[in-house]
Amino acid sequence: MPTAYLEPYPRDEDPSVPEIMLVQKLPIDREASDIDGVDGVLTYSLVVTDAAGNPVEKTIELKVDDLNDMEPVFVDPVNETSIEEHPDNGEEVLQMEAYDPDASGVPVTYSLFSQGVPFSINPTTGLLVVDQVAGIEIDYERETSYDIIVSASDGLCEHTNKCL
Repeated sequence: MPTAYLEPYPRDEDPSVPEIMLVQKLPIDREASDIDGVDGVLTYSLVVTDAAGNPVEKTIELKVDDLNDMEPVFVDPVNETSIEEHPDNGEEVLQMEAYDPDASGVPVTYSLFSQGVPFSINPTTGLLVVDQVAGIEIDYERETSYDIIVSASDGLCEHTNKCL
């Protein structure tokens, strides 16, 4: 039985008319476990009993559309890796991975939140690569480590992750 998002509420206009309304009691979230993940359907069974005790059952299906209300989630909250100094530009450093928990499955795009680092990220794949420019080179004697903040966005919500 699903969580009671809706509850019966008698109509006040005319108590002699046997009508009820279903009133929203709790927020309905498309990603909730009791909503069918494929179709987004929330199913209720409404049983009405007359004065003689005869029940009649009616199934009510509510199609719940997804809102883009959840930020992307990184598979690993913190990533660590190492590379040799003086690498070639384009050398692969780390594969970032994030997903959108919204049922709509909007693609995630990646960007570097950190500025002035000798790296770039593929916005579609999340692959972090060496991208040295004049004056910003990977040299152990100048810099022994880099803190890099990567952002994942689904177009509306954004989340950041730290790479070391």
